[in-house]
Amino acid sequence: GRGKITQSASAYFTYWPFTSFGISLGVGIRNFRSQIDYIIPDPFVESVESVMEGSYPFTAKALGPSLSVLFRKDKWRARVGLGTIELYDQEYMSNASHSGQGWISSEGLIAYLNVEENAYWHTVPDAYAFLQFEGQYNIFDNVYVKCSFETTVSGQYPYPYTLVISGFTPDTPPQPQVLNDYTMKNTLTSFSFGVGYVLGFGKYHRVRTEDKM
Repeated sequence: GRGKITQSASAYFTYWPFTSFGISLGVGIRNFRSQIDYIIPDPFVESVESVMEGSYPFTAKALGPSLSVLFRKDKWRARVGLGTIELYDQEYMSNASHSGQGWISSEGLIAYLNVEENAYWHTVPDAYAFLQFEGQYNIFDNVYVKCSFETTVSGQYPYPYTLVISGFTPDTPPQPQVLNDYTMKNTLTSFSFGVGYVLGFGKYHRVRTEDKM
């Protein structure tokens, strides 16, 4: 399972009531992409067709506001905020299956696999709350580069995907045991790098940014 590089864009209205401290209200749009793939080869002849395989992509767009406090010193700025997003245009595949396969020789049962898979993407919430941290460095008067981190602060939700493979193979003792146990947590976390541009009006600033995550 892995997350993929995505894009986001945001705009902020910023006010600096003090020289070093400010507040901002913004709105952002982004997309999320992740992918889960697995393949179980034949335990005896890997060159033949796989015993079992699956692929589960997940994509969604999101839109939502954020409220932040800012600090600046010379060319450096920092932002700490709380944002919310609402998912839409979600695309996923749901599945629930339980299957098994065994291999028998003249000595009896020599390998057995039991696969239990649950892909309940519809349990993914439609809205999340994010804690956001961002550092900025001005490279020109109104242009800066940025690095940010954000993660969900929502409560626990059902796992959207679980896969449990149990049994035994020719390389393990001939007794049932867990061979692989994969779980995707219902948490959204991202690091992002990008550039921003400031449109200044006295103490008021509108900020446009573009990110790649």
